Amino acid sequence: MYEFHASVHVMTEPASRSETYLCNGHPFHTLAISPENRGTRIAISFEKTAETLTALPRLFFEPDGSFIWVSSTDEQ
Repeated sequence: MYEFHASVHVMTEPASRSETYLCNGHPFHTLAISPENRGTRIAISFEKTAETLTALPRLFFEPDGSFIWVSSTDEQ
């Protein structure tokens, strides 16, 4: 099983690619967000975010804001 941690930020300017990581030979790119934009508030309520995320298939959202998204049984 793969595990990852994500940090969500508002993109207020064009972000640039940062590091590239390989996972089983597949490249994953990260984005460089400038430090002054890391505190910018996201213009959506927590409740609307929860509603939107729970509409995704196989995504389980917890009241504390944590969530887990699992693949279907025929996917890796």
